Amino acid sequence: MLTEFLKKLSDDRLWRVRELSDLRIMHRKAASGREKAATSRAIVVLSYAHWEGYCASCAGTFIDYLEAKKVPYSLLPPDMMLGAVSHALDSYRDTADNLVSRRKLLKLQQQAYTGHIERYDRRVILPRSNLNFDRLRFIHEIIGAEIQPFQKYRLKIDKELVAWRHLVAHGEMFALENLLAADHTKLCEELMFLTKDTFEPFLFEY
Repeated sequence: MLTEFLKKLSDDRLWRVRELSDLRIMHRKAASGREKAATSRAIVVLSYAHWEGYCASCAGTFIDYLEAKKVPYSLLPPDMMLGAVSHALDSYRDTADNLVSRRKLLKLQQQAYTGHIERYDRRVILPRSNLNFDRLRFIHEIIGAEIQPFQKYRLKIDKELVAWRHLVAHGEMFALENLLAADHTKLCEELMFLTKDTFEPFLFEY
């Protein structure tokens, strides 16, 4: 079982890296300014899409593995409980704030803690269409992972990967020099590699 899930982490990263590599080649070969602008926007959008998509894929694979192994919540980081009770918390907002409702919520949490992970609310550890550094740090805190390896990329994530994606979405027209385009895609590849290194050890641990 472990091998299957490890392969999924690797395979999903590799096809994304290959696509970014193909895009770098297309950008380098672009002859006209119009072609250069088009491949530049494609690089910006796809780099962010692969960064967010791979993080979401790793998170999903991680939860799939925990559920397949029926890992008890008692062995998981305490914050992982949020995914067990988040649906109940959503319902709680629509009920009268009274002691009966609070007691039901407490009982649900106690029951979940004594059981194994199942029907986990994956929204808790998914990027949710805006994978900036704060969201990345929140995901790491939930799964009990160190954010330190990503710390030096903080500005690059927020001011480049995320911000440039927003610029393209709002119709900004710009063309990247070949070296800058290569650096941008390689930034995405480095972040995906670090993401794989974040989730992979947890598969061995559980």
